[in-house]
Amino acid sequence: MFRKPALWIGLAGVSVASAVFSWHYFAGAFPIVSLDIRMDRQAALAAARAVAADRHAGPSDAREAASFSLDETVQTFVELEGGGKPAFAALVADRLYSPYRWRVRHFKEREKHEATFDFAADGTPNGFVERLPEDAPGAALAAQAARAIAESTATGAWRVDLAPFRAVEQSEERRTGGRVDQTFVYERSDRHLGEGRYRLRLAVSGDTLTELTYFVKIPDAFSRRYDEMRSVNTAIGVAGSLAFVVVYGVGGIAFGLFVLGRQRWVIWRQPIFWGAIVALAQTAATVNEWPLAWMQYDTALSARAFVAQRIGIALLELTVNVVLFSLTFMAAESLTRRAFPNHPQFWRIWNRDNGASPAVVGRTVAGYLLVPAFIAYDVALYYFATRSLGWWMPSEALFNPDVLAAYMPWFSAIAKSFQAGFWEESLFRAVPIAGAALIGDRLGHRRLWIIAAFVVQAAIFGAGHAPYPTQPAYARPVELVLPSIGFGLLYLVFGLLPGIILHFAFDAFWFAMPLFASTAASVRLQQIMVVAMIFVPLWVVLVRRVQARRRGVVPDVERNASWRPEPVAATDVVPEPAPMGGDIQPSHIRWIAVAGVIAAIVWIVAVMRVPIQRVSLQATRTDVGRSARDALASLRLGRAWRFHPAIAMADASGAPSHRFVWETAGRATYESLLGTYLDRPGWEVLVRTFEGDVADRAESWTVHVDANGAVQRVAHELPESRPASSLDDATARQTARRALTTRFSIDEASLEDVSATPSKLPARTDWTIIFKDTSHPLPRGEARLAARIAGEEIADARRFVFIPEDWERAERNAQTIASVVQGAGILLGAALVVGGAIAAVISWSRRRFVIRFFLVAFAAILACSAMRFVNAFPATLAALSTSQPLQLQLAVLLGSSAVGLTLQAAAMALIAGAAPTWLGTTRRDSNVALRLGLALGMIAAAARAASALTSGGPLWPSYAGANSFVPFMASAVGPVVTLLSRIAVLTLIVAAANRLSAGWTRRRVLVGTLLVSVCGVLGNAASPLNLTTWIASAMLIGLLLTAAYVFVLRHDVSVVPIAVALMTTMGTLREGWTRPFPGALAGAIVASVVMCVVAYVWFRVLTEWLPIDSSRKSSVLA
Repeated sequence: MFRKPALWIGLAGVSVASAVFSWHYFAGAFPIVSLDIRMDRQAALAAARAVAADRHAGPSDAREAASFSLDETVQTFVELEGGGKPAFAALVADRLYSPYRWRVRHFKEREKHEATFDFAADGTPNGFVERLPEDAPGAALAAQAARAIAESTATGAWRVDLAPFRAVEQSEERRTGGRVDQTFVYERSDRHLGEGRYRLRLAVSGDTLTELTYFVKIPDAFSRRYDEMRSVNTAIGVAGSLAFVVVYGVGGIAFGLFVLGRQRWVIWRQPIFWGAIVALAQTAATVNEWPLAWMQYDTALSARAFVAQRIGIALLELTVNVVLFSLTFMAAESLTRRAFPNHPQFWRIWNRDNGASPAVVGRTVAGYLLVPAFIAYDVALYYFATRSLGWWMPSEALFNPDVLAAYMPWFSAIAKSFQAGFWEESLFRAVPIAGAALIGDRLGHRRLWIIAAFVVQAAIFGAGHAPYPTQPAYARPVELVLPSIGFGLLYLVFGLLPGIILHFAFDAFWFAMPLFASTAASVRLQQIMVVAMIFVPLWVVLVRRVQARRRGVVPDVERNASWRPEPVAATDVVPEPAPMGGDIQPSHIRWIAVAGVIAAIVWIVAVMRVPIQRVSLQATRTDVGRSARDALASLRLGRAWRFHPAIAMADASGAPSHRFVWETAGRATYESLLGTYLDRPGWEVLVRTFEGDVADRAESWTVHVDANGAVQRVAHELPESRPASSLDDATARQTARRALTTRFSIDEASLEDVSATPSKLPARTDWTIIFKDTSHPLPRGEARLAARIAGEEIADARRFVFIPEDWERAERNAQTIASVVQGAGILLGAALVVGGAIAAVISWSRRRFVIRFFLVAFAAILACSAMRFVNAFPATLAALSTSQPLQLQLAVLLGSSAVGLTLQAAAMALIAGAAPTWLGTTRRDSNVALRLGLALGMIAAAARAASALTSGGPLWPSYAGANSFVPFMASAVGPVVTLLSRIAVLTLIVAAANRLSAGWTRRRVLVGTLLVSVCGVLGNAASPLNLTTWIASAMLIGLLLTAAYVFVLRHDVSVVPIAVALMTTMGTLREGWTRPFPGALAGAIVASVVMCVVAYVWFRVLTEWLPIDSSRKSSVLA
């Protein structure tokens, strides 16, 4: 076929014609913003240094970061509601506001003081922001004096023309160091963008101008309309992702590899190699763009912590990608090899002789020649759709100087294209089409199944790209129908290679376009590298042509039809590994029992000494809903308004204000402020509607109800466009004082002004007024009151504790580190479960699997998880957004949850079904095993309870279960799900340790280190906010669990369910004993009983499996 000249003449003609067409109509299809860019990154850095030196702004000896960015929010608003694409082009040209701008940041590690300088695309200074520490010294000027400084500096040093502007907002804030900061906002009266307004903000800190920012005030109504519009895109994308997981992940990869694995038809070495290569390329692309990451660096963190955080994220992405890409390539190639015998063997397609054959050279060249045709299709489609059908896609600027900020700009474009071409073609084309062909071979109607696969892959591929910012929501799915079919036909006829090359080169064209639009001096090398890398497949076949001993057709021996799997063993049942050597010493059993008794005493002492707060929510969801309706009865809200109760302060232990007062003022002061300046756990009833105009749906009420059902306060949110009276500064302050003293019975003389911040809206002015309460002095921080005024209405009044900046930054640093530690633990557990599930599938394919126990475990875990999800649905409803259609949000939520819960249950159940065949241990007498399990469980429970004593703040029970349909069920079901997961994971860990160490007979140091690390991270109950204490606790728990493995679990794993059940039961009863809400204690007791039953059943399964003979084993194996 590839030897016919007519084919190549026709293909080349189509390619040339497509290129000419694309060149001529490209700008009409994809509107390009014309930018006058005279500044590159180095020039931006130099200009920022000059401005900083001239204005004495920013810290000295600062680090620098720069980026070139687009204000996409302004672009979207202008193109959709502010005049369209011509208006956005005019906005860029007239420079009233610069949506494209250079931003240069000057900062220092662990310092609040920093500055950011803005420059227009042509290099004109366009504003700056300098952030000072709140305790930095400064003057306390009157508003008029501060405004004079702001205007004189802006018009003089910054050459701002204030003539078209009028003042619309003026606010001030008294800092704790005595400095007064003033902010002035101006608005142009001569020009506007639909409902958008050109504005200028000037800020004076003390007697120095510290901010000059041009911005466009975008109405909240647009944000809500756009959110509603985009919700359909998001829903289509979620549907595509769910179909991707179910059809491709479970059906194509998991089930496909399972079936082919049983037939020994899977090749795994090459897929893992190439999966690692593609994943490493993506990680390298991430590292390549690190210079831009410093624009998001939080200076409250140490630079090392920031780098470590990014390295951790990069390693996580690498790990996930290696697994995902490897499994995808494994399934795609194996299914293809089985389904299409006439295709060349993919992993041998570039060897010396095959790579030189006309078939492979033709596939390679054809892939490149089709690129212009696919580009022309996009150009034609969008030229017609945007002009005739009214489709919208954002205007684009081909020149993006920010790409040059990477270490090697060419590499990111190539790496992303490499991943898209290789992985997406393998997943979206090979897996479904080859899978459908094999199903057709088995069930008949092969062609019909392949046609159905074409439809499915086109739909899923298009839906996966729906979240792109285009309208209508189906634009991208419709656009990708024909390309998907084209890619599918290439795969069906010629295999993966031409589709991968086409997809790779096509994406590289788009990703690298900014480099070819650039005129910077350093860009020429980048352009050469892009071209050279795009044609790597062509270089390979050319080299093979030189090296080849023959250049004929691909021989039959190199085609899929010639490949044969290794012979399957004669017996279906693989012999069990021999039981591990050694036994539990009687003295060890006695000492473990003694340790269990001591642990019980430690647990009792620890529970008694933990300073847990005891506040019970006596009011139920029904009670607080009734209270909220009574509080708003005078408004006569209709049936369209929904009352959604939610728990307020569900986790008070983690609230920064609670921790701050506890640490700086002590327990007595902390408890004296509870219920006043520190919120107690209670209820919030969210009153909102999902009907009517989306802008009007911004109106809502939040009714705050205490633990006994009494209404504490009502907060009202109004739409921005709602008209109302506007108060001046003095009247707003007096209104706020009067409201606060009346509501909270406070002496007005004790109120000291802190800040008054107006918000100028289209038809009213809102205010936020904050006072300090001098009658409640604190060692650090301040007791404060705030009133929010909407027009003339007191929309909210509240009390709170102000946290000093230095403590807040230190806390943010600690919270960031804690989140990294907690995330690492979650990811470690997830990695274990995913790895265990993959191993279980392999074990099942080798007929080493207990199917009946898998089915029971799957049903139990799925049922409990589903009950927990349904029971907690009220809390889920309270979190939905009124700017998106309710039914659409519920559909996305239910679909995602159904798939997620099923997959989680299946993963855990797979481990449960395979674990008995992995263990290879013996068992003790049941009574001895029970005693050992109880002792080990008590030791674990004591260790976890003792770790709670290391908390640096107040301890509160969890109140989340109160906001359920049946709170009792929340307490009864949740711990059971936790127990099932813990048993499965710990059993998996023991099986892995046995396998790696051969029953603790080799690799002891390696396995011991892994056990201490893994068990310490997963079993640690201490708070990572105190990292030193957390590490010590993790070491202790890791050593205890490692000792348990060495002395007990490696000999008899059947004690695991008993030990885990006792540990979980003790924690559940301790939580329930605090009675955080009605039904909590009863639910904890029921959960404990159920957990004991579950543990005993699991215990019996293990004890029956371990000692039985081979004739009995065969009856339970599949």
